[in-house]
Amino acid sequence: MADNSGLKVEIFTTPEQGKVIKLLEPFTITVNDKSYVVEAEYLSDGCSVPRWAWSLVCPAIDNRTLRAAIGHDWLYENHVCTRKEADDWFYDNMVADGFPKFRAYMAWLGVRIGGGSHY
Repeated sequence: MADNSGLKVEIFTTPEQGKVIKLLEPFTITVNDKSYVVEAEYLSDGCSVPRWAWSLVCPAIDNRTLRAAIGHDWLYENHVCTRKEADDWFYDNMVADGFPKFRAYMAWLGVRIGGGSHY
């Protein structure tokens, strides 16, 4: 499967984690003019939006949010930039991949409010 940005991913389900996205090819993230490679085989849960909010914000897996969600998870795990920079990167890439600005803003607001303990 490829998303709007050309990422190649595999989506599967595990009993422990539910849906999991596996990156099949590496891709590059650029934050503050520095580039980082998210290696193939990296695993993500997509957008961590509660199921009840999927119709308002986005489902966990949507082709227009995969690059942003995978990259955001990687940025949170690797601390190569500030949390705010990671969250802003998330928003910018959702919009760049065709996700509606208002819904991307709602996702951004969600990570700003609820993401602190995961950074």
